[in-house]
Amino acid sequence: MNLFGQIAHSLVVTAAAGLFAIGCSGDTAKETSSSATNAAAGAAKAETAGGAAAAKVGNPGSIVGRVTFKGTPPRPRQINMSADPYCAKVNPDGATRINVAVGAGGGLAGVFVYVKSGVTGRYPTPGEKIVLDQRNCNYAPSIVGAMVGQGIEIRNSDSTLHNVHALPTKSRPFNMGMPTAGMKSTRKFTSPEVLVRIKCDVHPWMETFVGVTEHPFFAVTGADGSFAVNGLAPGEYVFAAVHPKLGSREASVTVAPGGETSAAFEFEKKG
Repeated sequence: MNLFGQIAHSLVVTAAAGLFAIGCSGDTAKETSSSATNAAAGAAKAETAGGAAAAKVGNPGSIVGRVTFKGTPPRPRQINMSADPYCAKVNPDGATRINVAVGAGGGLAGVFVYVKSGVTGRYPTPGEKIVLDQRNCNYAPSIVGAMVGQGIEIRNSDSTLHNVHALPTKSRPFNMGMPTAGMKSTRKFTSPEVLVRIKCDVHPWMETFVGVTEHPFFAVTGADGSFAVNGLAPGEYVFAAVHPKLGSREASVTVAPGGETSAAFEFEKKG
């Protein structure tokens, strides 16, 4: 039995900042990895939130802006998928490990931006599920946001074994095998946490990150680094940007009634 077969058998048996920044919190992140295709899929369009809450707020405002990267981003690295013939087959041109996805004009994709403090009141948990798909031996998307208690539907679209190993520190971790295509499993996180890493123990290059909040005021930057967080009551907030590899940035912002407040963050290579 080859190495992949041994790992697969074992798992089947056992599985059940900134330009605008006012301050900078500690480094958060463990290294993020995904193929170039997965990074583009995860960051092709900015994810916005807060629309549902806007109806409850008189004359709500928004926080809009862009996250950029300063300097030359790290080079992507080649991924060796030969241990799993299926992964090698569905990636015939090879795959690269991309930690920092920088677009035109220095826009930084795949940054989780959210209101860290200042939100008052309680917000209902959305009934709509967040989807995390394991496709072509990568996670899609590579970073996403969800509210506490919101269903996260994890899918396996590949005809090979994947292992979903979630590593939250404030919610209960889980570790499950998904050996066949078409499998689905819904999980939830019970406490806010930014960011939760989910990895695959079979394919070490596979990982995704989930920003878990108690409110809907978050977004993920698009390919050009842009974002919009809508539906905020007028007031003072601490707004944060978190990248799985580069760390975090924070800024104090004031949201005016019915207006757009601009925010900008800049990251650079660490070390």
